[in-house]
Amino acid sequence: MSLPDKRTPVAHPRFLGLLALSVCVLCLYSTSIGHNFLFDEKSIIENNPFIKDLSLAPRLLKQGFFHSEGMAELAWEQRYRPLTSFTFALDYALWGLNPMGYNLTNTVIHLLVCLVLYALIAKAFGSDAVACLAALFFAVHTVHVEAVTYIASRSDPLGAFLMLAAIWCYWDSRPKAGLLLYGLGLFVKENTIFLPAYLLLLEVSLMKRTWRRVLIDLSPYAVAAVAFVVLRAVLVPVPLPPRPDFPGAVYRVLSMGWPVVNYLRCVLVPSRFEFGRQVAFAQSLLDPTVLVSCLVYLLLLLLWALTWRKRVVFFGVGLFLMSLFPCLQWMPFSPVWAEHYLYVPLIGLVFVVAFLLKLVLELRSSGARNLILCVYAAFLLFLSVKTWRRNDLYNDPLEFYRLLAEGESPYAGHGLQYLGINALENGRPEEAYAFFQRSQSRSPMATTENFLGVAALRTGRNDMAFRHFNAAYRGEPDEGYRLNMGVALMRMKRLEEATSVFLAVQARVPSYGEAYENLVRVHELSGNPRAALDWGERGLESLAQQETKYLRLLLKMAGVAYRSGEYGEMRRYLERLLAKNPDAFWYGDVAELLLGRLPGSAFRAKLKNEYRSVGETGDVYLLRSLVLRDDRVGVRSFLGEHGSLSRRYEDGSLTDPCMRREIEIALALIRTSPGTESEQER
Repeated sequence: MSLPDKRTPVAHPRFLGLLALSVCVLCLYSTSIGHNFLFDEKSIIENNPFIKDLSLAPRLLKQGFFHSEGMAELAWEQRYRPLTSFTFALDYALWGLNPMGYNLTNTVIHLLVCLVLYALIAKAFGSDAVACLAALFFAVHTVHVEAVTYIASRSDPLGAFLMLAAIWCYWDSRPKAGLLLYGLGLFVKENTIFLPAYLLLLEVSLMKRTWRRVLIDLSPYAVAAVAFVVLRAVLVPVPLPPRPDFPGAVYRVLSMGWPVVNYLRCVLVPSRFEFGRQVAFAQSLLDPTVLVSCLVYLLLLLLWALTWRKRVVFFGVGLFLMSLFPCLQWMPFSPVWAEHYLYVPLIGLVFVVAFLLKLVLELRSSGARNLILCVYAAFLLFLSVKTWRRNDLYNDPLEFYRLLAEGESPYAGHGLQYLGINALENGRPEEAYAFFQRSQSRSPMATTENFLGVAALRTGRNDMAFRHFNAAYRGEPDEGYRLNMGVALMRMKRLEEATSVFLAVQARVPSYGEAYENLVRVHELSGNPRAALDWGERGLESLAQQETKYLRLLLKMAGVAYRSGEYGEMRRYLERLLAKNPDAFWYGDVAELLLGRLPGSAFRAKLKNEYRSVGETGDVYLLRSLVLRDDRVGVRSFLGEHGSLSRRYEDGSLTDPCMRREIEIALALIRTSPGTESEQER
C-alpha cells in the first residue's frame, strides 16, 4: 500500500535512505576504529603466519581459524573459516598489524549488511521510508558491537552479508548468483550452511511459487551443502564438529528457554557489557528449567503460527527462530550465550519492525503517527548512545579487561589473565603472577597455567616455572607449553634435558620456528656454535614460506656467529636477511645497522618512534654495532649511558648468558684500546 497522495514526495528517497544509514554506521563505529587487538585476535591475526603473506593464501584452506602453532593436530574448536582468514590476509597486505584497517573493514562489512537489508525490506514493502527506518534499527543496535568492533567476530557480519546477498539474488530470480554467494559463505562461518532453510521459508512466505519450481531452484543449494560437508570430512584437516550427544543435547536445548528470553530482552534493552554468559544446564527432564524452556518454545512457535496471514511477519519471525536454533547448544560450544549470536536472528525481527512501521506510516491521524515516530526516534537515539559508549570501551583495554574480570561472564578468567599479561609486558611479573593465580582459580585453563610459568620464569623461579609448564602441557598437548618446559630446563642449566625437549618438539611440529630458535640457543650455550648454526640452516629450510620466522631465525644465527667471533659469517647471514626482504619491519633495520648502513642515531630514533616495545634488545644491537665499527669511544659512552646494564653484569643479576657475552665482547674491545679517548677522538 502506498502512502497518501497528499504528502509531498521526497526527491531521491532511496539515495537519502542509504546515505542516512551510511552516516549513522560510520559515525557510531568511528570511535573504536584503531583499538588494540584483543583476546582471540592475537591468535587469529597477530600470531598467524598464514595471513602475513598472500602467497600462503591457498594454505588457509587447510588451517583452523584460530591459529595455534604448537598444536600438532588441528581440533574442531579451531573452526574452519578460510575465507574470513583470507580477508585478514588482505587487511595485513594493506595495513600490516595496524588495527585501524581491520576495524575499518569490519565497519564497512556491517554497513554493506545494512544496505542489503535496506534493499530487501524495500522490496518486501515497496517503501523506502519503511526500509530506512527499519534498517536504522538494525544499524545502530548495541548487540552488534561485539560482532563489528571485536575484529575476531568478522565472520558474523561477513557471513550475514553473503547470506542476505544470496537471498536477494534468489528472490530476484538469479539463483545461480545466489548459489555462488552461498558457496563463498560456507567458507566464512559454519551457520551459513542453513541458508537453504531460509530460502525455503522465503518461498513459503513471500514467493509462493509451484513446488516443482522450488525444488528445481533449491536442489543445487542442498547439493552444495552436502558437498561442503563431504569436502570437510575428506580433504580438510580441521575436523568436523562432533555429533550431538544424547541425552546431553536434549538437556542443553531444554535449558536454553530463559537465555532465549534474555536475547529478546537485549533487543529492547541492551544489557551491560559482559562478553558472554554461562548457563546451568538441566540434568533431568524434571528440572524446572526444562518446563520454563518448553513454555518459552511453545509460546514462540504459537506466535509464529499466528502470523501466517501476515506473510512478511511470518518470514521475519521464522528467520529469527531458525537462525537462533544453531545457538541453542544442541552441539556444545562456548560461550553458551553471547550478544553476537544475535547478528543474523535480529535481521528477522527487523522485518517485524518494518511491518509495524508501515502500519504507523499509514495511520490517518498525523498526530498519532508523529507521536509514535518520535518515540521510535528516541528509542533509536537511546540505542545509538549505548552503542557509542560500548564502542568507546574498546579503546581502553585495561578498563575492558577490568570490567570483564569483575563480571559474571564465563570470560571473567580471561579478563584476569589479560590483566596479568599487561602486568607482565610492563615489567611487573609478581603482580602478573597474582592475576594469573586469580584467573586460574576462577576458570582453570592450560593457557593460564602456561602464563603462571612465564611469570615465574621472569622472577627467576625456574623450578616453579617448569612445574607450571608441565601442568599446562598435561592439560592441553600444545607443543608451545613443552617448548617452555625446555626453556625452563635451559635456565636451570640442564642443557641435555632441554635439548631433548626441543628435539621432541621439532620432530612433532617440523614447521615450529621457536623450536629451531631454541635448538640454536641451547647448542650455543652447550659450547657448540657450529651445531647451533647447522640447526639454524635446517630451520631456514622448513621456514622458507614463513617470512617473519625465517628472518628472526637468521638474526639469531647472526648473533651466534658474532658471539663466536665469526664476523664474516655473521655478515653473510645479515645479507641473506636483506636479500629476503630489505624492508622487513624491525629485522631489516637491525641488519642495516649491523652492516654499517644505518647510522646509530637513526636507529635510536626508530627505537623511540617505531620500536618502543623491544626494550633492552634494541640497546644490545646498538652496542653490537659499535663493536663491529671498532668504535671504542662509542662503546665507553654507551656503557656509561646504560649504567644499569653494566652494574647488572658486574653484580651477576644479568643472568642471560648471551647478554653477558655481548657485554664481555664490548669490554674486551675497550681493554685492548691502543690509546686514550682523546687520541681516539682525534
